[in-house]
Amino acid sequence: MSKKVSLFWRIITVLAAAVVLLNIAACFEDFCNIYTDHVYGVIADVGAGITNGIPISIGEILMYAGIILLLITFVLVILLIFFRKRQRYKTFVTKYMKSMLCIFMVMLLVYTFNWIIPFRSSIMGKADYNDFERNKNTMSSEAECKALEEHLRIIRTELVDNLNTLTEQVERDDEGHIIYAEKDEVERKVAVAMQGLSDEFPRLEGFYPQLKFALCSELLNYMWIGGYTYPYTMEVAGNRYTDKLYYPALYAHESAHHQGYYQENEANLLEYLGCINSDDKVIQYSGYLSMYYYIDDAYIAVLSEMGDDTLWEEYDKIKVADQVWADSDESIAQSDEEFENEDRPMQQFESTAEDVADVGWETQGELLDENSYDGVVDLMLIYYDGKLY
Repeated sequence: MSKKVSLFWRIITVLAAAVVLLNIAACFEDFCNIYTDHVYGVIADVGAGITNGIPISIGEILMYAGIILLLITFVLVILLIFFRKRQRYKTFVTKYMKSMLCIFMVMLLVYTFNWIIPFRSSIMGKADYNDFERNKNTMSSEAECKALEEHLRIIRTELVDNLNTLTEQVERDDEGHIIYAEKDEVERKVAVAMQGLSDEFPRLEGFYPQLKFALCSELLNYMWIGGYTYPYTMEVAGNRYTDKLYYPALYAHESAHHQGYYQENEANLLEYLGCINSDDKVIQYSGYLSMYYYIDDAYIAVLSEMGDDTLWEEYDKIKVADQVWADSDESIAQSDEEFENEDRPMQQFESTAEDVADVGWETQGELLDENSYDGVVDLMLIYYDGKLY
């Protein structure tokens, strides 16, 4: 019996040491870059290749199994109070807890390989993207403020011009509604477009798994979550209530995470670049629209800081066409109608879920700081430096 215990603790010690050493190594950016560029991609491709053919999300099932195991653990510990004198029960609980500890250590090790190390690599995998500062904190002089205003104005104009052009080019039915391709076709085209960027962003060259709609899509919808990736199974999952116009951008975003770009700001940039690199007009439309909100908000913030009425007049002249907003509103309305018309078991908890979501998004924004979703504005300014200005 002692030899078995000794072997068990040796295994736990090795796993714990591996986790600690890898997390120490993950503090060094060069190590994270080398690992993500040359090792992570192989793991992602193999893992996704295995799970991609399975129609349901294995990662989500494992998540539910983990919750059940935690509940069982809690119950067993509580019952131990009443059955502490029964040796057979104590032996069972001991073995169960050892199994749980072993599972936890393995999961922590896999999580380190598949998320922590890639997450700590350089932004966009490039040193020139890594040392940016929040633009709202760099307006220390009038010249810097004017330069920032000019660059944001140029980018915003680029987005508006393309949106207004695409709203006239996308294919529509006889009633004027956008004709959307099937889910599989959208994913294929987005994957091709993102792989086309691999000369500049090499990690995008890999395999792109299908996005599997989550069983918990109702909860995701309450929490305003479009999708996520499972680091244990290399699956991409999403909210099945996502509106069709946003879906290409969502798939591109989650695929960027899957390819090793785990910061939200870099995934946002790549979702945009991937979509506008497509030869499909609707996918391009989705990319430009998803980015417009971030650039427009940032530009408004700068104009408010500058307080120049002339610039506000110029802002009003560059407008997104009404048809663009009509297309967006129609797509969202269709999604909302589908959601509202379904008999949903969690409907009575809607208000609570939305309150929790608000706190969650605020907390995540504070934790990620400049690498949160709206940090994509900084990356856009870097990306277009030398291209648009």
